[in-house]
Amino acid sequence: MHLVKRTCTEVPENGSSDLIQVRSQPLSAHQQLSAYVLLGDPGAGKTTVFEQEASRQDACYVTARDLVTYEDRPEWHDKILFIDGLDEIRAGSLDARTPFDAIRASLEKLGRPHFRLSCREADWFGTADQERLRSVSPDGQVTILHLDPLTEADIVEILNHNPRVSNANEFMQWAEQRGLNELPTNPQILDMLVKAVADGKWPGTRKQTFELACQTIIREHNQEHIEATHTQPVDENQQINAAGFLCAAQLIAGNTGYALTNDMAADDFPYLGDAGYEKMELLLDVARTKLFKTPIEGRITPVHRHVAEYLAARYLADRIDHAGLPIGRILALITGEDGVVVTELRGLSAWLAALCMKQRIAIIDRDPLGVVLYGDVQDFNPQDKRRVLDGLQREAARYPWFRSAHWTASPFGALATPDMEEEFRNILTAPDRSETHQALADCVLDAMAHGTRFTSLSDTLLNIIRDATWWPGIRRTALEVIHRNDESKEGENFRLKVLIEDIR
Repeated sequence: MHLVKRTCTEVPENGSSDLIQVRSQPLSAHQQLSAYVLLGDPGAGKTTVFEQEASRQDACYVTARDLVTYEDRPEWHDKILFIDGLDEIRAGSLDARTPFDAIRASLEKLGRPHFRLSCREADWFGTADQERLRSVSPDGQVTILHLDPLTEADIVEILNHNPRVSNANEFMQWAEQRGLNELPTNPQILDMLVKAVADGKWPGTRKQTFELACQTIIREHNQEHIEATHTQPVDENQQINAAGFLCAAQLIAGNTGYALTNDMAADDFPYLGDAGYEKMELLLDVARTKLFKTPIEGRITPVHRHVAEYLAARYLADRIDHAGLPIGRILALITGEDGVVVTELRGLSAWLAALCMKQRIAIIDRDPLGVVLYGDVQDFNPQDKRRVLDGLQREAARYPWFRSAHWTASPFGALATPDMEEEFRNILTAPDRSETHQALADCVLDAMAHGTRFTSLSDTLLNIIRDATWWPGIRRTALEVIHRNDESKEGENFRLKVLIEDIR
């Protein structure tokens, strides 16, 4: 992978959730410090930046495992030591203090050299670790740094240097349309997504994309962690289900995340051990995967809310379909007194509709717009898609501008599948010009602008463009759709040429 210059931000001494109010700086800006710890989420790039910095400063890069195994080597003397992977040797230890103390003992034997230590945030014990490290720091000081995520410019630069990616901007657009735009800020996840969609072969649906992303993220590519924590291959589906349990409980309860230890628990960060899951070890294992990040020492949150919503719905759908969990119980938890899905849980509800076919209708009727915007309706059968359209029509009857707060158009493309052509034709050729019907037609045209090309409807679109009884916005969208349709005919924009001639 192409390397970009990474930045980091200093973490405050008091363990506050707010990072120190200073601008992010390159890691090299801290090279005068006698000792620092670099924290980051799984796959954030800690190893890479340590290797870069060690090479740039003519320092010595060494893994934490090698340091405690060999204790002393000639090349470690009179050098700044970049010690990588405290979390890796902690992962397989019954007492996490033992490997940490072994690192301190090695540094003491080496005469307390200048050092840098990297660790996953979930495996860093905050001020307790910091205080113990001070005893082997040359000046008694240890600074804690947080490795910043990749910026959009960083991502584009990396993609532009990746031979698997033909168009970086197109890759970013695809990721954004599928709600994955924040995942590539992690270098390892970015690399895995690029490999997963090599040659532009993205999964056919948004649901498939999220499933692929979660399966990709859950895989632990660090062999050290696998050897330290597992005696047999990990069941990835069990891990994803456990992650879904955590996400479902968190979203429905309105919490921010989980505390990894009881002393770090708070109102919005309940202790992980109190979650009530049957396999606590599995929860701890999942908490350290890339599906979660550590914004505050000792606490975790999902890597992204969209991912949390998908995982939560995946878990609940499985419980409904295979464990007899009543849909009524879930609906009671995610809807208000009016029976409408509460705003904060519309994403969870939408994915539940996509993943739980048996109970789809009940969810569609409660939030048809949310089902389109936040889930994936592409695999719905024609009857369910018509149910969505009926629901949108009811919303429009209550308020024609029901989309005014959510004017995103691209998710509607999932409604435009070949089996919906006749339904779309009926809506677009109906003589009804009420505000309700025009609002529904607006949804249909947005679907056609982003979904399957219905070239056989081009004449219908042309009639809409010429008909002043339609809203101007509808006529404009119809023009955009017919332009898109004719582009598929290798530039034969004959209908547009006729229209321009008539205007002339």
